[in-house]
Amino acid sequence: MNTLPNILELAQAHSLEFDPKTFNKKEARTKCPFCMEDSNRNNKYYLSLNEHKGVFKCWVCKESGGVLRFMALLEGKSEQEVIESFRKKSGSAYKRHPAERLTRHQLSLLGYPKIDWIGNRKYDYELYKAYREKIYLEWKHYVQRQKVFAYKQLFVGLISGSLKEAIEKIEELERELHESFKDELLEILFQDSKEEQYVELEEVAVEMAGITHPYNTLLIKH
Repeated sequence: MNTLPNILELAQAHSLEFDPKTFNKKEARTKCPFCMEDSNRNNKYYLSLNEHKGVFKCWVCKESGGVLRFMALLEGKSEQEVIESFRKKSGSAYKRHPAERLTRHQLSLLGYPKIDWIGNRKYDYELYKAYREKIYLEWKHYVQRQKVFAYKQLFVGLISGSLKEAIEKIEELERELHESFKDELLEILFQDSKEEQYVELEEVAVEMAGITHPYNTLLIKH
């Protein structure tokens, strides 16, 4: 089974400049590649690397964490990407919860720009499980609200002669959310009879758009 990368070897591989006086000490010091506050200062090395614990910390910008976070920052990747890559290399069978597969952008849409799943799991496992269920439920509700908004856009686009533009907006929304629902909504849009919830959405949409609903009779599924 693979072990975690050596944090000093990782720093060397990315050409970090070491303080030669500290290289064989308990904590080595390097120039910080994140804030670069010491880049033009002689004999100043603000980033501490603990080889035994596999952790790092900058004493100026306070960037810190374990070796996988260090790797992620150095390589310009998300920590989850690095963790997933490492798990594949090590043969780990761990399967991430759907909440843990949400991207940083998706989480930021919910108001969570940064979640440390690894740290949460280590701190309190039961709390971590409840938290990820909460986050995923919030995401599903968020996507559902976006689908409602998208359907209204499609219907107004249909009856106003701007369906193509509405579809393009929905495709842009899908790319932002990393979700797919356009085809499902278009299928509903062109059904002869619809569930009551979609009829109600259409009525709200045309009222907000100031357009008269084009159908005299609405066939509703029961």
